[in-house]
Formats: sequence, C-alpha cells, structure tokens
Amino acid sequence: MILSIDIGKGTEDILLVDPEEGLSENCPQAILPSQTKLLYQRLEKAGHHKHWYFDGEIMAGEPWHQLVYRHAKKEGNSVSMSAVSSLSLRYSHDQVISRGIMIKEQPPAGSITFWTKDIDWHRIDAFVNAAGYKITDVKTVLLACQDHGNPDGPGQSSRDYRMRTVYNSLQEEPTIASLLTPHDQVSERLPRHKALIASALTHFNHLKGHDIHIMDSSPAVVNGIDPIDDKSIIVNVGNGHTLVAILQSNQVSAIYETHTGAVTVDGISKVLQGMLSNTLTHDIVLQSGGHGLFQRKDFDDSDTLSAYSIYLIGPNRDKLKSLGGTYSYPISNMMMAGPVGLYRAYYTNYLSRDPKRS
Repeated sequence: MILSIDIGKGTEDILLVDPEEGLSENCPQAILPSQTKLLYQRLEKAGHHKHWYFDGEIMAGEPWHQLVYRHAKKEGNSVSMSAVSSLSLRYSHDQVISRGIMIKEQPPAGSITFWTKDIDWHRIDAFVNAAGYKITDVKTVLLACQDHGNPDGPGQSSRDYRMRTVYNSLQEEPTIASLLTPHDQVSERLPRHKALIASALTHFNHLKGHDIHIMDSSPAVVNGIDPIDDKSIIVNVGNGHTLVAILQSNQVSAIYETHTGAVTVDGISKVLQGMLSNTLTHDIVLQSGGHGLFQRKDFDDSDTLSAYSIYLIGPNRDKLKSLGGTYSYPISNMMMAGPVGLYRAYYTNYLSRDPKRS
C-alpha cells in the first residue's frame, strides 16, 4: 500500500492507494484538521495558564505563532520552548529569543506543556486500520508540506531562499514530478522537510528507510491536476499560500507564489499578464510581499492569456471564480489534489518504470 499525506495550514489530507488497483475514487481518503489548527485551538483555551512550554518536533508555525508571541509579550518569562521545538517559529534561536521566548530543555514548574508535531501518527494508524489494513502493509510513504527553507545568511529572506531552492532543479528537469525527493536526498536547508522525514522514518521502522519521499505541498497540488491541453495555467489558492504555474506540454515554464490573503482577481490577472509578457520579475514580487517568481524560459508573442486553459484548485479558489478557469476535482475530491499529486509523481518516477514496486 502507498500512503500519501499532504499537510497544509488548515487540513491534513490523506490517501491510501493499492498500486495493483491504481488510483480511483474508491481509494480510502480522509480530510482532517491540521496539527497547526488543533494547536491553535488548544492555545486559545489555555490563555489563563501563566506559563506555556513547547516541546517536540519542528512543525508549521502558522497560525499559532501569533498566539505565542502575544502571550510572551503579555507577561515576561511566560513562554519557553525546547531548542528543536522553537525552530517551528524561526530557524534562528536568536530570533526566537528576541520575541521574549526562553529556550529550555525542561518545562518550568507550573507550566502547561504543548507538543509540536506536523503529524499525529496515531491518527494515521487509525485511518489505515479503519481501511482494513495494518501499518506494516504500508510499503511506501509520500509526504508533502511547505518549507520556506533556512537561508544561507541573515541578508536573504526566507521567501527569496524558498523560490531559489525549491524550484531550482526545474531548470534541468522541468516536470513537477521531478520535485519528489527521496528521504536521503533532502537538503539540510529544509529543516521542516528533514524533521517530517525523520518522524516518518521512526514510525515506519519496518521500511528501514526505503520508499519514504517528500515534496513541497504547492507543486504537489499542481501535480494532482491532469491538464489535457498543451498550454495550461494552474492556480492553487490554498489556505495560506497561492501558487500560479504555467505549463507547456506538461513542462514548467514559470511559477509564481504569494500569500492567499493578498489574492484578488485583478491582482492575479495582472500577474498572469506580467508573466506572459516577461515583465514580472522575482524582485518585483518580493518587493510586493509575495514569495517570488521562478521563470525557466521566456515567453514569446504567441503566449497570450487566451492561448492557455486555466485550472483552479484549492479551498479558496472561489476568490478567483470570475477569472473564468475550470474547477478541478482529482478523483472527484478537490482536497485530494496534494495526495494525488504525490502519488502521480511517485508513479511517474518509479511505478511506471517498475510496475512490481509497491
């Protein structure tokens, strides 16, 4: 069995595929609240506790980080975190400490402890068991989450670093599927990806490290759509971030990323025009507050917006409804785009070459 999990800001989307039966609507699937959302809810209820202590793994910091900063500001010495857990907020201990948070490896007396983790494996085990399988039946684990990355120095923003790191390999291999990375090839500069892989390796110890792969969530969602046209624009309007990918013959020509809160129909229309006219640049996007722009090739005069089919995906795609794109429903469920994209990448890279692999 192939277990595919996409961890987003609001949800954790899970898919279980029997490679002998293939991908279909019949595959067991689940959409659960993300650990970041659940932690936010716990922190909201814990406001009356004077001291909060955090321990565990690196996980996404949004949206719960704002509650932590607010609690730390409200009263001095009111928040402490283990060294590893604190990296959930910033990949720099100095930056965490500057927000009034103490780094401690043991919880102070009288504190309430919260655990940071991207995945609760007990929930995953329950899902697999409910589908009629044992955890040892899982032979392949595919994971997706977003990692801004840890820049080489303080002068580079994490947004800039992310765009230059996550998509750089597309210059050589311009297919989205190529971004699926085996566990032993994940960059040290992607700490959240590394932490998630380490957690999976510990839980699925019967795999002995084989067949655990990871991909960034945004391109995984894009890969979950199966464009039928040679020229396609895919817009993924997620809970936290929005990605625009321009594909020609299923090869990436350009990728734009920004925050969903800033997305408007007029804004995305201008972005598309700027991408296709080669006037939008990475620096312009950064200066406007977005993540940036990866552009593999220049567009020519035939690359007008009318020449492309637009596909809309993501839980907030209604924000761009008037853009006129086609809504996509991978295996009849829009929220399965990430897990489906992971599976399709794995199929392209491995199963199609070795059908007996499982």
